[in-house]
Amino acid sequence: MELYVLDQNFEKIYVLDTFESLIWVDKMYEPGTFELYTPVSSDILLYLRPGNYLMNNDSDRLMIIEDFTIDSDVETGNHVRIIGRDLTSILDRRIIWRTTEFKSEDKKGVKIQEIIKQLITENIISPTTATGGNARKINNFLFKDLTGDTELDKMKMTIQYNIGDNLLAIIQDICQTKKIGFKITLDENFNFVFGLFRGVDRSYMQSTLPCVAFKPSYGNIIESTYLEENSTHKNVALVGGEGEGEERKTRVVGAMSIAAGIFRKETFIDASDISSDDLESGKSYVQALDERGKKELKNLKINKKFEGKCDTTRLYVYGKDFFIGDIVQVANEYGIEDSCYITEFTWSYNDNGNDAYPTFASTHDGVSDETESSDVSDDDYFTYLEQTKNLSTSNTTKFTFTSSNIHQTSQIDIYDSIYGFNPTSVTTTEGQIEIIFPKYSSAQALTVRVYIK
Repeated sequence: MELYVLDQNFEKIYVLDTFESLIWVDKMYEPGTFELYTPVSSDILLYLRPGNYLMNNDSDRLMIIEDFTIDSDVETGNHVRIIGRDLTSILDRRIIWRTTEFKSEDKKGVKIQEIIKQLITENIISPTTATGGNARKINNFLFKDLTGDTELDKMKMTIQYNIGDNLLAIIQDICQTKKIGFKITLDENFNFVFGLFRGVDRSYMQSTLPCVAFKPSYGNIIESTYLEENSTHKNVALVGGEGEGEERKTRVVGAMSIAAGIFRKETFIDASDISSDDLESGKSYVQALDERGKKELKNLKINKKFEGKCDTTRLYVYGKDFFIGDIVQVANEYGIEDSCYITEFTWSYNDNGNDAYPTFASTHDGVSDETESSDVSDDDYFTYLEQTKNLSTSNTTKFTFTSSNIHQTSQIDIYDSIYGFNPTSVTTTEGQIEIIFPKYSSAQALTVRVYIK
């Protein structure tokens, strides 16, 4: 394994091929990171300085050296620990210089790519006098549009960003909410090129592409950890504003069209600090309460995550068969199975050997749909269908839903009453959805509700 050190003019000035450990992580929604631990030498001190860059041929990301610590120990020797983030951390160096509002005349919102492009243009590429002046400009920074993606074009927002908001935090929030990746790479002319990217669905939820699956029966999942946190999850909020008693102004935000009956989890959000006499220009009091409710509900999401070490060199090869942002199928030995985004990929090198493995995040955690549906009415869903069956302890259990509103292009949201128990397959045909669940440890009743949009 070789690391190349580049100076601030992007010239290769040193090759590092001997070190005690390296962890290099590429990420989908945030800056990638690295941590290098190696004995101190004069070359290390000379070349691996903050502000220089690290390049790894296994990754398309370029890391910026940021933190540098020397540990002295008479028994183990002197070592240096070097830490940094990839080029997307450049966004962390800028704030929003002036309040910027995004809205459209048709009230459908502004495309998220246009929002991100304008914010980067005003604060990095071409800042004007009104947005801080020429000193904020990074001359070799470019924005590359993602074209031909009809789903991305449908993603719109009506939102306002305020003076002092961090540019990186804004873009992270947009992209994580919308399940869009972003990265900055270095092109052949030494330009920093920002671009959005969307992965490809390679799970069992589609039938167009060859599936990529990590499961014990395939022998390609070495170890796994499945995390699911539901205890703090809320999906509907009553937001209380100014006033007292029956005169208090309130709003309801959340997944009203999805969360009903036993599926509804309510919370109260105190927004009495928002005053109708002190609102930003153009914003109504109702909008202010809604925004507070949406923001707080994001912190009360269901958290589902598969993590594990997989064999990514034989059956399915990273960088060839799947990439960061793709959706793949993941299962463990207990029958918990899900379609998951690949949100990170880690390379780890140390004296015990080398590892390369992805980190997964469930596509069915309900986070984005519930949080961003705060201003969605029940009319946005045609209908929902519900069935209850006793699960089989020896065979799979099949749920079949039929409706004239079901089409192959329909958006389908599936909610079941046993957390962490996910279907092994979902097949949508014209007028019908077939959902198959694996066998269960007991003949427990399972309620499945399908929302059709």
